[in-house]
Amino acid sequence: IDSVRFVRNHDTICNHDFARHVGYEAGDPRCTIAWVYLLSLCGGPVLMFPDDEFFQIGRAKPVQAALRFRQEMLKRKAGADRVHIIQPKKQHLETHEIIKSSALDDSTELLRLSELTRRKTVRKMLTAKAKRMQESARAASPPRLFHERKPLVAVSRGTDGFTLLNFGDGWFHGDHSCLEVLGQRGSYRESCFGFDITFDDKGCISSWGEEYKVDVNIGPLTALIFTKIPEIPAHSPERYPFM
Repeated sequence: IDSVRFVRNHDTICNHDFARHVGYEAGDPRCTIAWVYLLSLCGGPVLMFPDDEFFQIGRAKPVQAALRFRQEMLKRKAGADRVHIIQPKKQHLETHEIIKSSALDDSTELLRLSELTRRKTVRKMLTAKAKRMQESARAASPPRLFHERKPLVAVSRGTDGFTLLNFGDGWFHGDHSCLEVLGQRGSYRESCFGFDITFDDKGCISSWGEEYKVDVNIGPLTALIFTKIPEIPAHSPERYPFM
């Protein structure tokens, strides 16, 4: 698609009345993440306000990193873009059920102990405590984590690079195989925070920064940009311009 692309223009977000209507605020990190998404795609000229290049999320400058990523993908003649939706794992919901079951078991044990005591006051206290535990456990709803959190958006460019975008207000948690659908192999350098990750032969993450065999944990409103590290001999003086 060769259409002109942009995130903001003077008729939409830069129109203050429209911006207030849609709830946009200056410095909204979602605008920065949207730029990373747009620049991750191939084809089509991109129009950008000069100020947008310097958008930051914390100390990171994702838009500048995404511009370098786009240039590097053009230089490498990387493959067409593919957009993937990565669902979070549901471990926390399962953990909630385990905690709930444990609380019910504890209350049952308290009731059993209350029947063994000869002191009426103690029996009454234990019975009341057990009933409160049961009511609390049965009334508790699962934590508002994954069923309300947004999935991770990933854009891959063949095996030359990819971006991970968390538009949600909560953390994204996935296991080491959650990015297998991207089909990546080897080592990649992240451009916003400067760490490396490695994929094994199955496309699962074998290292993330200094951690090995780890799950994927990405903070809220975060953009990560990864470029394949060329297999250059260790003694070679060549540098990586995209880093």
